[in-house]
Amino acid sequence: MSERSPGVSDLSLPAELVLLLHKTNGRPFASVDAHTVVAVAEVAELVLRGRVELRGRRPRSSRVVLLDRSPTGVDWLDRDLELLVFWMSSRSASISLRTWFSLRRLAFTEHRSRLHAAGHFEHRRDRVLGLWSHERYVPSERERGARLEKLLRVARGESHVDDRTLLFVALSYFSGLSLALSVEQSLRERLGSIARGEKLGEAVDTTVVTAQVAVDTSVVAAQVAVVAGGAVATGGDGGDGGDGGGG
Repeated sequence: MSERSPGVSDLSLPAELVLLLHKTNGRPFASVDAHTVVAVAEVAELVLRGRVELRGRRPRSSRVVLLDRSPTGVDWLDRDLELLVFWMSSRSASISLRTWFSLRRLAFTEHRSRLHAAGHFEHRRDRVLGLWSHERYVPSERERGARLEKLLRVARGESHVDDRTLLFVALSYFSGLSLALSVEQSLRERLGSIARGEKLGEAVDTTVVTAQVAVDTSVVAAQVAVVAGGAVATGGDGGDGGDGGGG
C-alpha cells in the first residue's frame, strides 16, 4: 500500500534524499556530506533490488558485494551496476565502500540534475552584491514536503517500517540530516532507534538489516570530517538547525 500523497512522484532513495538535502530556499545543508549520503543511497537502492549486498561493521571494512549482474531497467542504476562490475575483481566480486565514494563523487549533482529535468527543482542564479554569481536549486514544495512528512510519520509511529523505509531512515539519521531538518529530539530519538535496527519485526529482510549496519558505520565516519560553522558534525547529532522540520 502506498503512503504517498496524491500527485507525489515515486522516487528512488537517492532522489528522495537529494530533495531533503536542500533547504526550502534552495541551499544544501552545509553540515551534511551530501555527496557521501547520495553515493551510499545508490548502493542502498541496488540492495533493495537484490543486485548487491552491503557488508561490514567498520568504515574501512565496509564492502559492496555483487549478487546479480542483470539489468534493473533503470538507466542510472544500470550504469552504476556496470561501474561496479568493471571495478570488481573476479575473485572477490566486491569493492570497498570507500572506493565507491571516490568513483561516485558526482552522485549528488547528477541526481539533482535529473530531478531538475523532471521538474522537481527550480534552478535560480542570483548575484551577491551584484558581483558574484550564486546558483540555487529550489526543491518542489510538494515533493520535498512529502519526503519530510514520510520521515516524520515513521518517527511518530504512524507508518510501518519496511526494507525501503529502514534504509531511508538510516541514511537520514546517521548523516545528521534529521537534525539539520529540525526534527524535534523525541522524534529523532525514535528515528535513531529504528536506524539502529531495533524493534523492526519481520517486515524487514535480513540482507537489508546487514546493509543498515554498514550505512551506520560508513555515513557516520564521513560525517565526522564535515565542518559546518566551526563545529564538527557527527552521526545522528550533526546539523545546522535547518528549516522545515519538527512534528
